[in-house]
Amino acid sequence: ADDLSILAEGNDLDVIAQRTQKSISTIEKWCATKGLNISALKTKIVMFTTKRKWVMPVDIFVSGTPIELVDSVKYLGVTVDSKLNFNKHIDNITKKATIMLMQCRRAIRPSWGLNPKVCKWIYTAVVRPVLTYACTTWINALRTQRNRSRLEKVHRLALNTITGAFPNSPTISLNKLADLPH
Repeated sequence: ADDLSILAEGNDLDVIAQRTQKSISTIEKWCATKGLNISALKTKIVMFTTKRKWVMPVDIFVSGTPIELVDSVKYLGVTVDSKLNFNKHIDNITKKATIMLMQCRRAIRPSWGLNPKVCKWIYTAVVRPVLTYACTTWINALRTQRNRSRLEKVHRLALNTITGAFPNSPTISLNKLADLPH
């Protein structure tokens, strides 16, 4: 047993808390029969709601330990936040991809280092999968200009790394030079 999620819904916070506690208790009982237990330290609660102000009526417990209520949680590599806008996930993956590309850039020099072909391979085989992992889950986050521009910035950095072009070169030209669709 590794990763598990519970979804409890309802119109009343008391009902949601009761359903969640009942589900956790059921899972704890099952785990006890298999010689397993739930880590209270790794267990988090995220409330998905559009309400701005609300208070959890009671604490929810795992093995007698109250569970922390958080704004976002990382589940199977995707950061899920309470508003389901995936802004934090896009921030995380673009930061990770930028670090990868900057490490690649440090290995490029005019007379030695990685050639454009290798840089393109690194982007398409290593960096882009980081950017697109589980994208069918968070694709609607790209409706906002903020998230689109974050991903475009990483793509442009990759194009500059691959082509070695000037920073102010048009992106459409860099896409053609690198033979990468946008």
